[in-house]
Amino acid sequence: MGEALRPLIGIAAASGALAIAVLSFTGAIWPYAPDDEGRAYLAFANAFAAITFFSCVLILISAVVAAAHRHRWRMQLFVALSAIVFLVGFVGTSFQLVEAMNTWFEQAPRMGPGSVTTVRLLSLCGVDAIFLGLAFGIVELVRRLRNAS
Repeated sequence: MGEALRPLIGIAAASGALAIAVLSFTGAIWPYAPDDEGRAYLAFANAFAAITFFSCVLILISAVVAAAHRHRWRMQLFVALSAIVFLVGFVGTSFQLVEAMNTWFEQAPRMGPGSVTTVRLLSLCGVDAIFLGLAFGIVELVRRLRNAS
């Protein structure tokens, strides 16, 4: 059953990396928010990231209990549920950060609001993907070190 827990551990680690990245980013720019609306979106992004992390950890704990009782179908359900929770939390956090950025910056004169939002969202997803890649790399490194010993 240890093999079945690996995806869940990876998802929980990735959600933790997302929460750390978002909380660090929003904490750094919070004092410079132009208005309360921008701060509200930053707070919503923090909530999305934190709730995603706690939900993924709770799902992981539930899966560990299911693994102890050897319920394979329940393990597969937990993997799917954890992936869905992480995906929704990742997208929701990204949208909240994009909305915060929209209150911050003036839009370019020749770009429509949808284009500006899309560009910001894509750049934010790229930055988030770097953090997620690092998180998965760390998880893989820990797994290899544990198997080597």
